[in-house]
Amino acid sequence: MQVSVTFRHIDATEPLKKHAMDKVGHLKKYLDDATQAHVVLSTEKHAQRADIQIASHGMLMRGKEDSSDLYNSIDRAVEKLEKQIKRYKDKLASHKPRAGARLKIKFNTLAGHEPTEMGNGVPASIIETKEVDARPMMVDEACMQMDLLGSEILVFLNAKTEHMNVLYRKKGQKYGLIEAL
Repeated sequence: MQVSVTFRHIDATEPLKKHAMDKVGHLKKYLDDATQAHVVLSTEKHAQRADIQIASHGMLMRGKEDSSDLYNSIDRAVEKLEKQIKRYKDKLASHKPRAGARLKIKFNTLAGHEPTEMGNGVPASIIETKEVDARPMMVDEACMQMDLLGSEILVFLNAKTEHMNVLYRKKGQKYGLIEAL
């Protein structure tokens, strides 16, 4: 397993890097093919954050954890990933990435706007842009991918219809699906 570690807003220390690489390396026993893992260690105010993303069998998995200790954050993020991998182990082992065109999708985050005295709002401005690849997959694969990422929304190409779909999480264990016709 190829593991890379990035430090944000903290000093890079070799013991911390080694701890992250060792902990993530233990997940290799659950994943049989060559995988890539990227660990981002950061600090914001008093929270020490570990964000681990693993690519395996064409699927992405993410474990994110905050705590007051960076070593603890790494351990808990790896535990989350281990639970996810165990839950989906059979599906992940048999998953074959689907061939087909990928579609670039751009997500924009807009800043809120204040209404003016005239009642017209100032147009919202884009404060963040994120580009992702919408890959071809079946709806059940998209549900699994969304769980593995811990995401609330996923844009993908439906492998059956070849149309862009949006899957979103509803309250409880329910999902919503928006299909383009």
